[in-house]
Amino acid sequence: MEIEYSRFEVNPEIFGEKLITGVYDLDGNFIYRNLYRLEKLKINNMLTVRSFLLLSSMNKKKYTLAKNLLNDLEITPQMRRKKLVNLAFGDYIKVLIIKMILNSSKTIVLKNIEISFTSKELTNIFHVLRRNLKNYPKKIIYISKNINCIIPNTDYYIITKDNKVVYSGDDINSLPVKTELMEIVDLANKKGAKLKYYKDVNDLLKAIYKNVEK
Repeated sequence: MEIEYSRFEVNPEIFGEKLITGVYDLDGNFIYRNLYRLEKLKINNMLTVRSFLLLSSMNKKKYTLAKNLLNDLEITPQMRRKKLVNLAFGDYIKVLIIKMILNSSKTIVLKNIEISFTSKELTNIFHVLRRNLKNYPKKIIYISKNINCIIPNTDYYIITKDNKVVYSGDDINSLPVKTELMEIVDLANKKGAKLKYYKDVNDLLKAIYKNVEK
């Protein structure tokens, strides 16, 4: 698992123009060939969350963003007084993400962070980022070897094989790799259902319910 950032914008012709791009990259080299000057945060784990984020020295606009992110990601006031080293690992990762959003980064790379969260927690993180970054010039790139994590949580998809892009776009019907939900739809359609592919399990369940009603 890695979290990195760049102070430079991505090429939209490669990574798309939407806020969150998912990259299914089994080789792991795609971003390093297509992003400029990726950096890692310098972290003093003995700092409190408040000190690490420099909350006391922010202007009003950035403080509001920080407060919203902390609240939405459930970093409580008590946790903000803790040292980084004393945080649960999932909360630690959330704080690092917030730090990158608040710094001068243009691009944030989240690589295999799903190992630290449940499916519900992971989805919530991306909902929070999408909700809070509408008016900020940031790009989130989420890289994973699990296609089932990428498709429900991102807006634009890049699929690579042997270090070459085999698909890029936002149409799940054109993906060369299928998620578990897509495979379930295929099985249902073989038995006479007429279901579309869905990103979210709740949308699929609604479609199945309507299909049964008919």
